[in-house]
Amino acid sequence: MDNVSEKRIPPGPKGWPIIGAIGSIDFSNMADAFFALRKKYGDVFSFCVLHKRIVVVCGGKAIREVLNKHLDAVSYRADGFAVDNKNGYGIIDSSGEYHKAMREFTTKSFRDFGFEKKGLEVIVKEQTVSFLERLREKQGRPFNVHDDLVVSISNVICSFSLAQKFPNKDAALLTAIKENDTVVSDPFRFLPVFVPERLLKLVPGDPFGVWIREKSTNNVIRFMQEHLEEHKKTYDPSYERDFIDAYLNMQNEKGNRVFSDENLLRTIYDMFLAGTETSVSTIKWIILTLLHHPDVQTKMREEIESKIGRTQMPTIDHKPLLPYCEAVILEVQRTRNLSPFSLPRLVTSEIEYEGVVIPKDSIVFPFLHSAALDDKVFPNPEKFDPNNFLDERGQVTGQNRIIPFSTGKRVCIGEALARMELFLFTVSMVQNFKLLPEDPNNLPPLEGVIGGVYVPHPYKFRAVVIE
Repeated sequence: MDNVSEKRIPPGPKGWPIIGAIGSIDFSNMADAFFALRKKYGDVFSFCVLHKRIVVVCGGKAIREVLNKHLDAVSYRADGFAVDNKNGYGIIDSSGEYHKAMREFTTKSFRDFGFEKKGLEVIVKEQTVSFLERLREKQGRPFNVHDDLVVSISNVICSFSLAQKFPNKDAALLTAIKENDTVVSDPFRFLPVFVPERLLKLVPGDPFGVWIREKSTNNVIRFMQEHLEEHKKTYDPSYERDFIDAYLNMQNEKGNRVFSDENLLRTIYDMFLAGTETSVSTIKWIILTLLHHPDVQTKMREEIESKIGRTQMPTIDHKPLLPYCEAVILEVQRTRNLSPFSLPRLVTSEIEYEGVVIPKDSIVFPFLHSAALDDKVFPNPEKFDPNNFLDERGQVTGQNRIIPFSTGKRVCIGEALARMELFLFTVSMVQNFKLLPEDPNNLPPLEGVIGGVYVPHPYKFRAVVIE
């Protein structure tokens, strides 16, 4: 960074010696803080915290240019986000050789097991049917959908990775889900990017939840470990049942330096963590939004009944026939953006963007929410309006104006799966049930809590069967 002119480094608040911007930026509410800084300094601004320069990239144009045109320069995970960044395990926290190997292997496995073809849809439809049955069992009584929904969604991943589906009341799975919730709802998930985790662990009372997050992560991995050991007892290299079997075959072929048991466990954990929470929280936002907009729900149901009828189960092939339903899902993803920030990237070589230089060894924070609420793109960004994604002919348009799954080399590996789950679960629910508030005079708030992801506050609703 010494060779970079200070005048070319992205502007931003100066902060204090040594501690930098600590105290001048509200890190407990980064979204609002970054919106204010963007308004003052532009689409690319920066600040220092301790010894690190943080560069925040805002708006769809800037985010795509920085992440897509400089793929190799921003492919590493930021130091501090993972305990062992450059030799970490799994997909989310790893970098370099490990990340490349696990991403390529996981992508190939999705393809080989039909997760990019009809095989995936069969599994998702099976879990959709199971979910609808549990909704019927509520008999229109108010309930919190979280556990029922998360079991169905996690079973999609478990079918792929463990060749196993869990019953709705499985104690071990529900415990793992609760531990998973602890990790994803952690409001200090990004803090180790700014302040070394080893220092946060020294603070008495664990006010930043570092020890709790570590314990919860280890408990979920232990759950995976138990199933891995059971799996090995029946492993047959000539017959691949699932992701684990494919991995064990690769381990036998390539050795266990990269394809270690630790890397396998962390990869399954990453799929369970991200693959479950992304769809679960988005569907909860969709339900909550439809409680607030019954006219939108009615219009969706009318489209479904006119295009595929009341009894035919939706398939992914029906998506072009249901543009309004798809536009509603996209608008929920825009207004209730699950990932306000893409996970931070370490810059491994200098990047130039519109006259400023993002220095080597700085940390790039893509602010995805800024693209979703950009008033230059969406004239009334705070208003929920599915027409934002419909053209004059009523067809879906402009999906690329939002970035719900990030972009570049670290784009969400499960994007196709998540989009399929959102469509099939949402359309099936609206086709079969009227989604009604517990108390019509006291709707649950549309505001949520930002942790690792943006989740709604717990709420109850009624799913009344359409006769």
